[in-house]
Amino acid sequence: MNMQVGAEGHFKLELIRDGVVIERREGRNTVVQTGKALLANRAFSDTPAVYQFMQLGTGGTAASSAQTNVLTPLAATTLSGRQTAETVAMSGTRTAKWEHTWTAQEFSAAGVREVGMFNAKTTSSVNMMARFVFTTVNKTQADTLKITWTLKIN
Repeated sequence: MNMQVGAEGHFKLELIRDGVVIERREGRNTVVQTGKALLANRAFSDTPAVYQFMQLGTGGTAASSAQTNVLTPLAATTLSGRQTAETVAMSGTRTAKWEHTWTAQEFSAAGVREVGMFNAKTTSSVNMMARFVFTTVNKTQADTLKITWTLKIN
């Protein structure tokens, strides 16, 4: 029997000002090697921890399956560490969905270009599932930044 199982992610970022989407970035993300291995492990055990944390960065290097972290995380003085997704749920058959919204006053940063999905907020054993690189977004104190991330197992 020859059966192949894969994981395919879709990423959407919306920059919102006064209730209107002023910028949008979206596309297929790279599910990295550690992410694929850890997804397979979840079929047999309750470890590793559930993926529910997103981290923003400014690195523009193309995503590759060998990467294990956001390449240039935002400085802790700008936005402290990884943020917990507000929504983590199944969205249809074989599709998981995560959403996080950074509010207008939460932070401002120029040159945001990357985001990673992780299974821990701050530990040495954190694992990245996926990374997405996009054209630069500049978030001001007037903007809300919303990320919707889906992962389909096919």
